[in-house]
This record gives sequence, structure tokens and C-alpha cells, in this order.
Amino acid sequence: MIRHVYCVDRNVISKIKDKSLSSEEEALLRSIDQEGHRVSPILASFEGQVGVLQTVEQLKLSIEKDTAALAGFFKLALTDDMAKVAHQEHMRAIVNRQNERWDAYADFVGYTQRKLYQPIAKDKLKFVQRELAQEATRLGVEFSSIYFLCAIACLYQQQDAHEILKPSLKLGGTPKRVHNAMQDLASIGLYFTVSMYFSVGPQKIESTYITFDGWVNRFMALTNARAGALLVTDQMVSESKFDLSREMFPKASEADFKGICELFGVTEDQPGDILPGYAPPSYLREVRVKINIPRFPRITAD
Repeated sequence: MIRHVYCVDRNVISKIKDKSLSSEEEALLRSIDQEGHRVSPILASFEGQVGVLQTVEQLKLSIEKDTAALAGFFKLALTDDMAKVAHQEHMRAIVNRQNERWDAYADFVGYTQRKLYQPIAKDKLKFVQRELAQEATRLGVEFSSIYFLCAIACLYQQQDAHEILKPSLKLGGTPKRVHNAMQDLASIGLYFTVSMYFSVGPQKIESTYITFDGWVNRFMALTNARAGALLVTDQMVSESKFDLSREMFPKASEADFKGICELFGVTEDQPGDILPGYAPPSYLREVRVKINIPRFPRITAD
């Protein structure tokens, strides 16, 4: 029986393939190599390996290579997760989900990469913030999305948000640059969707997201990103939650921070659970993500 699913992202699998794991990274992975555990590359399959939107054929090849790499590394933990996901309908669902979110979000990420390629002067911060909000509204990108949150954090010079967004005057908006930034952010939301999916049903299965991208880990901790609720019908409606804190916007004044909270629709203190090492959870915000679920048998963890 599966007790715990570990979702690894693209950089974990790449390091396994290249045999470039540090001693600490290898020790971490060896520690989860236990019976009753499953190591799943489902997040990596969404990221792809080509730097742009992947086709079904590319995804199938990626799944085969990822599964082989994990099977060669782990001896006790199960790694055949993708053998189930590699059904043609599952692969088409993955590719379709990427296509559905690509246009508007990609345009917004490309815009912010070009807009925030250098630090914004203090007297221009509110003006640029309004420009970001106007562009998000024009494209239909929700203020409550993690894409918009990352852009505003980058505007106020939060270093991990900057590393994820990868702003650049020369390369900003190019397909590969946009893809790389979007997949870091998308993998966070996707992990929580997957973790909620494992938590429903008679068997409650714990899950953990493993990435060796330090900025992704720190950004998740800083935002106190976590799963909310899950409703599965013909559509999967998942909910992720994050907190706003002063630490997320280093260059924001008290007035700036108040305006940011108002921009995100938060007008009063709503305390949440205080977790060690996380930013103070003073402002709560919920993000709802819809995913169309094709009609085929449900994937189980065992």
C-alpha cells in the first residue's frame, strides 16, 4: 500500500540523468527510497524538456526517459507512475492543459519580463504596479493568480520572485524564456492540485514536492503556499492558498503594502496557521484553478 507520494520536478530528474547530484541531494533522495513510497515525475511531465509547448509525441518520449531514469535510481520506492499516465488520453489532457493556459499567461509573463528587466525607481513603483494590473486585466489574468503575485513581488525586488520570473530586456518574452518562468510557477499550482487529488477517497495519501531549485522552495515558503479544497466532477476545481507579508515586497513602504493588499482584494487581517520558517500569514488569499477532466478511469497511487 502506498503511504506517501513524492512529486519530483524536471531539475531533480535532470540531475539523476546527468549524475550531477550533490551529496546532500543524493542523500535526500536515498532517504525516500522506501517500500510504501512512490516517486512520481508527473510534475516533470508537465514541464517538458523542449523549452516550449510540447506535443503528445514529445511528451510520450519524455515519459519513457523519465520513468527509466527514476527506475534506475530508486530500488524500493515505486516509479511506474507514468506507465499509467502515459495513456493516450492522459497525455492529450496534459498537452491540452498547457495549451489552455498558455496564451494569456504567457503574454503576461513575457510582458513582465520586459517591463521588470531592471529595478524600478521608488517614485515609479505605483505607476508600474498600475501598468501590470492593467495588462493583467486586459489579458484576463486573475490578480489572485500566482503569475500576478510573482510579478508584483518581483516589482518590489523580492529576489526569489526575480529568479523565477527571469526578467530580461533582450530575452524577455521569447518562447523559451517565458516557458521556463511559467513552468516554475505552474508546477507549484499543479503540485497542490495533485496533492489534493491524492487526499480524496478512502485512502488518504501524503505527498511532498521535491525540487532542487532553491528559489522555488523559498518562494513557496515565503508565500506559505498550500493546498485548499478540491471538487471533482466533470471538472476538477482546485484551490491553492497563499499569504501576503511585508517580506514578500522588500521595497514596499507601509502605504505601498496596504495598497498591494487592496489590489489583491484583502482589506483586513485574516490570521492563519503560523508555520515555522514561513512568512507571517497575515493576509489570506485563495486561488481557484479549473482543469477539465477527460472521461477515463481515475489514476490511483498504488
